[in-house]
Amino acid sequence: WGFCPDQGYSLFLVAAHEFGHALGLEHSDDPGALMAPIYTYVKNFRLSQDDVSGIQELYGKGSESKPGPGPGPGPSPTLGPVTPELCSKDIVFDGISQIRGEIFFFKDRFIWRSVNRRSRPSGPLLIATFWPELPDKIDAVYEDPQEEKTIFFAGDEYWVYSTSSLERGYPKKLTTLGLPSDLKRVDAAFNW
Repeated sequence: WGFCPDQGYSLFLVAAHEFGHALGLEHSDDPGALMAPIYTYVKNFRLSQDDVSGIQELYGKGSESKPGPGPGPGPSPTLGPVTPELCSKDIVFDGISQIRGEIFFFKDRFIWRSVNRRSRPSGPLLIATFWPELPDKIDAVYEDPQEEKTIFFAGDEYWVYSTSSLERGYPKKLTTLGLPSDLKRVDAAFNW
């Protein structure tokens, strides 16, 4: 399906987006939605709740069970991901780091960025906009400004980027940093 993370496009997602238009969906203001006006490569894409709600508004929610022969109703579909609100009192960020002079806030598959402490952060944007190889959710992040590298942690792995390019051989296991093998994740990182 023409997955091209190095170029930021996926033929599958572009086709699905255009199919959404054929079904009657307009562009969405939700950057995590399939119907967002900008194509971004996302490795494990799931329809956002905004996409699901848009289709249900046009065609209805459907019935809970279908009559007729068969094994009975299947499992209930799960809700799609919801884009978090930056100013929600309940938001807990997965990571915050200064990267190339900007402050980045990470939550689930989204980022917000601020060029200075007085300005409201812009976003949300998908993490994949800048770092397409990362998983949907990170646990921690920090920048080493002397080396001009950004290090991301998710689960028992870590990724090292030079600017926006993933270095060869990553992701690697946390054990390659000398951390214990029973460590499941890093929950905070800081460069002093």
